[in-house]
Amino acid sequence: MAGMNVSLPEELLLVAYDDVTGRALSGEAELDCGLAGAVLVELALAGRIDVVNGKVAVLSSAPGGEPVIDSVLARIAAERKGHKPQWWVAKLRRGLRAGLLVRLTERGVLRMHRHRVLGIFAVRRYPALDGRLKSDARARLELAVVRGARPDIRTAALASLLNACGLARRTFPELGRRELKARMEGIDEGQWASTAVRKAIQSIHSAVAVVAVAASTTTATASSPAGNG
Repeated sequence: MAGMNVSLPEELLLVAYDDVTGRALSGEAELDCGLAGAVLVELALAGRIDVVNGKVAVLSSAPGGEPVIDSVLARIAAERKGHKPQWWVAKLRRGLRAGLLVRLTERGVLRMHRHRVLGIFAVRRYPALDGRLKSDARARLELAVVRGARPDIRTAALASLLNACGLARRTFPELGRRELKARMEGIDEGQWASTAVRKAIQSIHSAVAVVAVAASTTTATASSPAGNG
């Protein structure tokens, strides 16, 4: 495990999953938006993409060695038409988490456990097998958010990503709502982020809002007389 590289979407996923149950601690749709945004942030921090005239532009299509990240970069580079970060978050969020979970399982960080719900529905859970990467991420986050130390760029990005997909309260329960809000605003508004990074994180907020509206509309339709058919 020593010297193992870990990407921002991988760290976000590890923090977002319960070590014992192997289940996501937040809504899966919100987490999927966060993971898609995290890939864009990772690519922006690596100098692979930027936001030009409001749209994602590829600066370098050279692979960085992380299969999931590289596949997204290739996908962006192959797109003939430029798109806003929010478009890419919506486009990438489906299926991305599965690839990251497989990658972390292959690396021995998580283990995949199959079981059946009600003896019928097969589901997969991903409890921790080696918790050191997650422990390192949480220690950095605690130092920055709870203790108020100045974070490095990647820790600040991870904290902002957690906040964007609604995981801040679950990650930092020791802080009151007002204090947590102030701490997260301080990190979000810091000078560490480039325009591309800020746009990617903002796009998560927008995508999560769209998901929430869609979910509430679906629920309302299903509960109406017409929806109940």
